[in-house]
Amino acid sequence: MLTVAHTTPADPVACQRLAALGVTVFEIDVRLRNDRVVATHYLPLLRRLELVQRHNRRVRVTGPWTRDVPLDQVAGNVPPQCRILLDCKDDTGTRAARLSHRIRLSLTDPGRYVVASKNWSALAPLRASGFEVWASAAAQGALTALISGDVECDAVTVRHSLLTHDAVRALGQAYGGVVAWTVNDVSRAQVLTAMGVSGLTSDDPRVLGMSKN
Repeated sequence: MLTVAHTTPADPVACQRLAALGVTVFEIDVRLRNDRVVATHYLPLLRRLELVQRHNRRVRVTGPWTRDVPLDQVAGNVPPQCRILLDCKDDTGTRAARLSHRIRLSLTDPGRYVVASKNWSALAPLRASGFEVWASAAAQGALTALISGDVECDAVTVRHSLLTHDAVRALGQAYGGVVAWTVNDVSRAQVLTAMGVSGLTSDDPRVLGMSKN
């Protein structure tokens, strides 16, 4: 069972502790800012309003003073034996294409990274450049499209509440790997494991440690 740490700690020692639990992939949310790939959880409050951004219940007004962390700074905390999952939060239109392009230009070791996006067309150039890519689905319509379509990807990652036995079986037949996110309940993790998912994304150390059980 593949286990993915939903959030990459800022402390390398904390990352090592998660790796000792059995975590082999660390997730980092990424966007473009000033044409650089940065690690950030903040998204526009409204789709076309970058000035005001939100993360859960936090809201910020951005400007020249805004300091998002460069991707390489966060990636440097991840143990070398582990891989890094880049969850592309710029996932619409030209923003998705620009982020994909910048990832390809700025990361010289594609084998260390997995890239996930809800914009599946943005994944194709990354895959052609040697990156492993996961098509992400957060809503029923996207899941249905994944099952019925032929998306070029190495695996799929799906909101766990959408997954059923039939969906996991169909996705597994079409794409191989099925990673469920974000699973912070041990009993739900056990149900998903019985369904046949190949991976779990979680914040809960009990779930992350299931790969060693």
